[in-house]
Formats: sequence, structure tokens, C-alpha cells
Amino acid sequence: MPALAILPLLTLVLCFGALHLRRSVTPPAPDWRDSLFIAIVLVALWVAVSTELLGYFQALRFTPILIIWLIPILVSGVMLVRAARPWTRPHQPALNWLERNSLALIGLVLFVTLITALLAPPNNIDSLDYHLPRIVFWMQQHSLADFPTDYVPQLVMPGLLEYWGLNSMILGHGSDWAVNIFDWISLVLMGLAGSGIAARLGGKRDIQILAMLLIVTIPMAYGMATTFKPELMEAMFIEVLAYWLLGIFVERRCSPARLTLLAITFGLLALTHGTGYLYGLPLAVMTVIGLWRWKKWKSIGQVVFIGLMVLLLNIGYYTRNIKEFGAPFGPAPALHPSLQLINSAFTPSILAENLLRDIASMSAGPSHTINVILEKVIADTAQSLNLNLQDPRATQSIPGIAKPYDGVAFFPNNEYRISWPLQMFLIVLIPLGLWSYEDKLNRRRCWYFMLLPLGCLLTMAAITRWEQQENHLLIPVPALLMPVAAVAVSANIWRYFRPVLAISTLVVLLPFALLFPRSLVGQQAIEFHSRLDLLVRQHTFSARELRHLTAWMQRFDGQSLIIGLHKLSLPPYAIESMLLSTIHPRPKFTYFNASISVPGLPEVNPTVVISGPGPRRLIHRDTRTTYFRIASFGALDVYARHKSGE
Repeated sequence: MPALAILPLLTLVLCFGALHLRRSVTPPAPDWRDSLFIAIVLVALWVAVSTELLGYFQALRFTPILIIWLIPILVSGVMLVRAARPWTRPHQPALNWLERNSLALIGLVLFVTLITALLAPPNNIDSLDYHLPRIVFWMQQHSLADFPTDYVPQLVMPGLLEYWGLNSMILGHGSDWAVNIFDWISLVLMGLAGSGIAARLGGKRDIQILAMLLIVTIPMAYGMATTFKPELMEAMFIEVLAYWLLGIFVERRCSPARLTLLAITFGLLALTHGTGYLYGLPLAVMTVIGLWRWKKWKSIGQVVFIGLMVLLLNIGYYTRNIKEFGAPFGPAPALHPSLQLINSAFTPSILAENLLRDIASMSAGPSHTINVILEKVIADTAQSLNLNLQDPRATQSIPGIAKPYDGVAFFPNNEYRISWPLQMFLIVLIPLGLWSYEDKLNRRRCWYFMLLPLGCLLTMAAITRWEQQENHLLIPVPALLMPVAAVAVSANIWRYFRPVLAISTLVVLLPFALLFPRSLVGQQAIEFHSRLDLLVRQHTFSARELRHLTAWMQRFDGQSLIIGLHKLSLPPYAIESMLLSTIHPRPKFTYFNASISVPGLPEVNPTVVISGPGPRRLIHRDTRTTYFRIASFGALDVYARHKSGE
């Protein structure tokens, strides 16, 4: 039953309710946001551990997965019943008009992204290339083991978001209708964590609400919340860690339970995305300083504990990569140019080059005149400092994968390159705002806290190669700075600026909301297009050709079908998704003559092979079986072992 795909979300809700009620028994009353953050970390831990264990025993099937999710649901339900008591709403001052309208704007953004996430298939390019195809292979082999493939990221990428998607798709009997919901949840929690950070920096309720509004309207975050990409979940864990670490500085204590939560969250961050290790460096520095101020030399053991937890939660991922590639993070970049993500030199000039290009890509806005001026400032600065903005040592420039730096330009229809000009304007405004902030203690905290996002930006610029799609990797930077920006404009002299700022968030977001590939209105309105059209929207491939191929493949209904994929001209999941939903029983997939083999796992003979344009026949590399072309659909050819196709 596809509706069961929502069980992970139900588990999170019940876990939050049970946890918050239990924590509310003893005063002081806990912040409900903190209870929600604890719940997401515990449920994510459950996802990671249970998926790894079931995968180890090749038990990633419907019944074991259902049992795995019924356990926390029943436990949380029992805790809720036992803790049930009359609910009394804590007394709160009435919302003022700015708070009401800011909450309405937040609700509008979250509602639109939720509807989009539920209606649109995950048609992000990376999702179709490797995030979702690896789930298809995990489902059909009932484990997380490596498999022969043509796409090395399907094997080497950390997989926490895919674990969520895998559980959801197995519960939904192969349907991906609910997988986008996990990034939407990440957006909600990231915004709430930002509001919590604002609270710990001295912001009152209206400022906390404003901080959340500024975060959920970051254009890149808005777009990522409607598809299946790990960067937003990574940013959510970073924001939660920052919230908890700031609490250590403010409260000067860290209980064993809180330390354990910190350690688990660091492990989950590393398991979500490769850049989690880079963002983890400034977070780790903040952790060491916070724990040292509290425990001095005893903090060394606490830091070691956090490191061991990261290793433990990622041991399955490391082991699979070591077994396949001989290294915990995958093969050497020289063997796979698309993995050349680290600068080949680490110098001050490279750091400055990458910072300039990051500023250019993040600051671009809809005004061509301003963009031209900004481009000239960037170019003049680079020239005066003798910097090369096309430095091959720090630029990801691979034909068909990444292009070199091309100046300052606004891309309202590109979910990888869209900038956040309003947030950048507020970042520039922070020093002036903090100068007018009356609370000296919290003003000092704001300045110290800003070292964290600055450290994140410097770390990314110093270590990673710059690429045109850099913006989607930098979401944590504005997300961490927006709470400070909200606090910076909390002084009375900014009282007329705050309403303008709240309205501006939606005004600046509007071009992207109308033009990005999963829009509810405008040129890209998803409700007027079929699922197939949406799956191929960002590609040159014709939906008509894939539609004809899908109809033709229905002749294999009732057969145990193995489909070989060979040198495809479109992302594999576009084909897999269509055929999984139209052929019964569900077919299995394999890569025909895969470029990346797995020792001890020979490739099977597929029933048919779907390939990009190729010769009249194909020969299986391992079995020497000959496959003849029996049908063509534009850029796709179909091959079978006999010319008759029988």
C-alpha cells in the first residue's frame, strides 16, 4: 500500500510528541524546538542503524522494514498514552501584526513547497543520475552492497538521505511519491533551528520568527525542499549542531545525554554528504572550545567519544568503499575526473580566488546593471591581487559536467546556480545592525558566533574546487548567518525596516518560485505536465520517445524481466521509474558491460538491453552473449538475444 511510505514521517511526529511530554514532566519546561531536534536525530539514527543491519543480512524487504518502523511507532504511542494529561497552553503575549504576517509568509512558503514536493517527481539531475538509481539497486538486491555501474557516485556517496528514501520506497511498494518529503522536513527544521539560534543570541519572539522567514526563503533552500537531494538535510544537521553548541557556550554545561546527541549528529552529518566533513571542521573547533571552557582537560575524552561515534555510524559506508576502491571515500580522482572535488594546491591565492567567485555567484540579482558593476569589482580585485579566476588547480572544469567561471549572472531558472541577493545584502548589513544593538553581551555573542559561518565559507573555499553549481553546496553559510542578521535589525531604529524586510523575502524569491523546474505556477507549472514530461524536463531527451518505449516494453508483462542499461542518453532513473510503474512483476535492472565492476559479482545476462544509439548488435563482455537491435525509439535502442525478440 503506497500510503505506508509516510510511516517515517509518522514516526518522527509521534517520537516528538512522546519525547516532549516526557521532558515536560520536570521543570523548567523544555523548548519544543529542542524536543523536535532530538526527535529527528533519534529517528535518523534509527534509520541509519536499522538500514545498515538489515542490509548486512540482505533483509531490505517489505516485512522487515514494516516491523522496523512499527517498533518506534508503538513505543512512542505507548509513551504518549501513559504521559497523557490535560494540555494547557502556556501563556504567551498576543502576536503583534508583524509576527502574524511573518508567520503567514512562512506558512505560505512551507505550504507551497510541501504541495510541490508531493506533486512533482524528484526530477533534479543528481537525483535522477545517482541518488535514486542506487535506491532501485538496493531494493532489488535487498542490501546496501555495491553493484556494477556506470556511475561511480552511485557507490561512493554517503547515503543517509537515500536510506530514508529506500525505507519509504520499500514501504510504498516501489513508489517514490513520498521521497521529496524528507527535504521538506529538513527545510522546516533548519528554519526552526535558526529561530532557536536567534533566541540564544538575544532575539525576542518577533526576531526569532523573522530569522526563520529569512532562512526558509533562501532560494536554493526553497528549491531543494521540493526534491530529493542531500544538501538540505546536511544544512539542517549543521544548523541543529550550531544551535546545540551555542547552548553550551550560553549555559556553560553539557550533560552526558547532550554530548551523546552531539556525537550522533556529527556522525549523521558525515553520513549525509561528503561536504559534511568540511563543514564539520569549524563545528568541531567550536565543540572543542565549548567543551574545554566547561571541562578543561576532561573534554579530551569527550572529543574522542564524538570521533568514535562518527566512525561507528559510518563504518558500513567506509567498509564498502574500502572493499571496492581500497579507500574509505572512494577511488582516486585521477581515475574519475568527476570526483576531482579537492583543490590540487592549498595557497592563499587559491583561497582568495574561490572566495571572490563564491561572492560573485551568491550576490547576483535580477538587475543587470548591478551585476555588471559587481562583475567589474570582482575582476578588478582579482587583477589587482594577481589572481586567476580560471585557475585550473581550483576550478572544476569538465566537459559535460562542470564549466569554468563565467562572471556574475542571475539564473532564476537554475536550481544549482540561483543566488540569494537579499540574504547577501543582510550579511553586509550585519556590522551596522550590531553596532546599534543595545545588549552588549549578546552583541559579543553574535560577533563570536559569526566566526562559525565564516569558518565554514573559508574551509569550503580553501579545500574544494570551485564549480558553477557551488551555490547548492553553500546553503549552510547564509542559513547560519540569517539568525545573526535578524538579531542585528532588532534595535528600535530598525522597526520600520523589519516589515519591509519581511515582504522583500517573498518578492526576491518570486522569480525563482515561478521559473525553477518544479514550479506550481508560471512557465514551469508542474500541474499541467505528466510525470514523464517532468522526469525529462531538464534534459534534451524527448518525452515522446520514452513514452513509446514504455508502451512497447509492456509486452513483457507477466515475465521475470531483467533490463540491461547501456550508455544511456538520459538519466537512468527516468527509465527505471517509468518501467517500474508499468511492468508487472517489477523488472530488475543491471548495467550492461558496466564500466565499474564489483569483484566476485559477475554480470548476469539481461533479458533485453536498453541503450543509447549504438551498433546493430552488442556483445556481453563476460558471457559473450550477442544481443541484436530489435527496436529503436529516437535516441534509445532496444536489444535482445534473438533477432525475433523472443
